[in-house]
Formats: sequence, C-alpha cells, structure tokens
Amino acid sequence: MGAFHDCCRRSNTNENSYSGTGITPSTEARRQAAAAAATQRLQQLETRGVDQDEYRRLNQRRIEQERIEQQMKAQKQNNNNDGGLRWQMN
Repeated sequence: MGAFHDCCRRSNTNENSYSGTGITPSTEARRQAAAAAATQRLQQLETRGVDQDEYRRLNQRRIEQERIEQQMKAQKQNNNNDGGLRWQMN
C-alpha cells in the first residue's frame, strides 16, 4: 500500500534542481548562467525567420550606420572648436 502512495504523490516544486547533488552554485555563477542564457535567447530571436544572407546584410548595415554616426559626432566636435564660420578681413 505504501508503494502506491509514493508513486501518486506530487513532487515538491520548491526543491531546486541541485538538491540531488548537494552542490548549490554560487550567486555569481547563477547570474552568469542566466546572462549567458539571455544573450543566447536574444541571438536566436534576432535570427528567427531571417535567412543568413539577409541577417549578414542587416548586421553590416547596422555596423556601417554606427560608424557613420561616430564620424558625424567627431566631425561635430571638431566644428564646435572652430566656431562654424571663418571670416577673413583683408
């Protein structure tokens, strides 16, 4: 009769998956694992439904846009030092 109750009993949902091994990972290790899983999920979501060639083109376009924005910032900073217009009086 006891064997019947053991197989029908609900499992304890509060137990973590490490309880069987007796080793609990540190908080930092859990954070790193969660961060790695999150980045992997984001990468998978980025490429879902997009073929590799299109993804490569989109990535190149994004990199090129970032490069242009950085050049514009640098150019804007250089122009601010000059004051914009130059006047020459002869």
